Amino acid sequence: MKKIMSAALALAMTLTLAPTAFAAGGTAYASTQAVEVDGKKIEFQMYALKDASGNGTNYVKLRDVAHVLNGTGAQFSVGYDNVSKSIAVTTGAAYADTGTEMTTPYSGDRAYQTGSGAVLVDGAPASLDAIVLTDDAGGGYTYFKLRDLGSALGFQVDWTADRGVIIETGGSTQPTAPEQPEVVEKVVVLTKTNIEEYLDISATASDVEIEVQRSSIVGLSDSSKGTGKLTLTTESKVDGTFSDVTLKGYMMDRRFRWVGADKFTVYIDSDGAVSGASSNTFDINAYNPLSAILSQPDFEVELSEVTGTVTVRERVEPERPKEPLPEVDPESYALLALQYVYNRLKFPSTMQDVSIRTGYYDRSGKSGAIYSTTDAYYVVNISCKAANSFGALTSGTYVFLFNLTTGKSDYDWESRIESAIEDAWGERKLEWMKLRSEAILLRAGGQFTPLSRETVDLLVNEVRNMG
Repeated sequence: MKKIMSAALALAMTLTLAPTAFAAGGTAYASTQAVEVDGKKIEFQMYALKDASGNGTNYVKLRDVAHVLNGTGAQFSVGYDNVSKSIAVTTGAAYADTGTEMTTPYSGDRAYQTGSGAVLVDGAPASLDAIVLTDDAGGGYTYFKLRDLGSALGFQVDWTADRGVIIETGGSTQPTAPEQPEVVEKVVVLTKTNIEEYLDISATASDVEIEVQRSSIVGLSDSSKGTGKLTLTTESKVDGTFSDVTLKGYMMDRRFRWVGADKFTVYIDSDGAVSGASSNTFDINAYNPLSAILSQPDFEVELSEVTGTVTVRERVEPERPKEPLPEVDPESYALLALQYVYNRLKFPSTMQDVSIRTGYYDRSGKSGAIYSTTDAYYVVNISCKAANSFGALTSGTYVFLFNLTTGKSDYDWESRIESAIEDAWGERKLEWMKLRSEAILLRAGGQFTPLSRETVDLLVNEVRNMG
C-alpha cells in the first residue's frame, strides 16, 4: 500500500482542552469521508485543512476513532488525567461510549488554532499534531491527525487512490461466537406406514357393557354383544406443524384381534392433538369362548386411512472443521507392529512374503460406546506367511490400532476383540461384536497405503537383527 500523501486523517476528543503552544490558524472546512476499517467502510465527520494547492488534510475526533476501533486488536479507552491536565489513553482497554460519537458539534466551516495536544498514552506523554475548533458557546474541541494516533496507539494507516484512507487493526479481540445450528424444514406426507413416527396414538374405552349368551350345545363357544365409547388421544412426537390430518379406523380387542363394526374418524390440529370426531362410540359383536370372563376388554385402534402432512423442523449442526491429524512416521509404527508379530510366531525365522499397509483411520459415524469416535487413529496392517507347529506354511493378517490422541495401542486388535466378546454380556457384548465387523474391514486393508518392497525388506531385516 502507498503511504498517505496529501490525505492524512486525524481525530479529536469531545473534551475542552488547554493544549500547549496553540497558534493562530485559519479556516477548517467541514467534510465527510468514508474510511476503510479492516475492510469495512465507515463514514467519519471530519474537518479538513487545505494547503496553497487546495489539497486537504483531514482531522477527526478522538472518541470517534475509539468508538470505531472498540473490539478490535487496536482498541483503546479515553479518559482525563487531572494531575497533568491531559487526555489519558489506555491501549488494549475497551472504550465506553458517551453518546457523542460519530457526530459533530458544529455546522459548516470553522475557525481553528494549530498546536500540539497534551496526551498521555499508557501514562507516557505523546506529542501529536492537533487543531482546536471552537463552538458558538466558546467550547473548544481538539482534533488529532490519524497517522499520529496510528503510530502512538498501534494501528496502521495507509492510503491508495482507489480505496482512500485505510485502517488496519490486526483483527478482533472478541472471541468468535460459535456457529449456531441451522433449522431446516421438510414436508412429509403422512401414511399408515409412517404415522407412528410423528404421532403417539392411544385409545381408551369407557362405558363398556357386554352381554354374554351361553350356548346350550356342547362344543360351541359362548357369544357376546355390547356397546361402549372410544376416546382417542394423540400427541406430537416431533417439532413440527400438522396440516389437514384425518385418521380413520376401527376399534379392536387387543386380546383377540377382533375388529368392531363401527368406524371412527378423527381430525388432528396443527399441534398434533385430536380436534374432533365424527363418531366415538362402538358396538361389540364378539364371538369367543372367554367373553364371559371379560368384564372390561382391552382395546386399541386399527387405522384404515391416513391423510395430511406434517412440516418437520430439524436442527442441522454446522460442520465443524476437524483438527489437523498428527504427523506420523509410518515406518516407526510399522516396525513396532512387525516386531510384535515376529516375536509371536512359532518359528520366526520362517517369516516370509511380508506386506505392510498403513494409514489414518476415521471412526466418525461408528459406535462410541467403547472406542472414541473423535480421537485420531492410525492403523498398521501386516500380512505374512510362517511355519506352524506342524512345519506347514500358513498365512496370517494382523491389525494394529494406534490411538494418536491418547497414546493407547491395541496390538492384534482382532484377537483383542474376540477375547472381549467371550467375556462380555448383554449390550456390552453387542458393542464388541460391532467392533469385530470394523476389524474385519481393517484386515482387508484396501483403504491403507502399502509400504514399498524395499522398505518392508529393511524393516524385516531390522526385526531379525533385533532377535
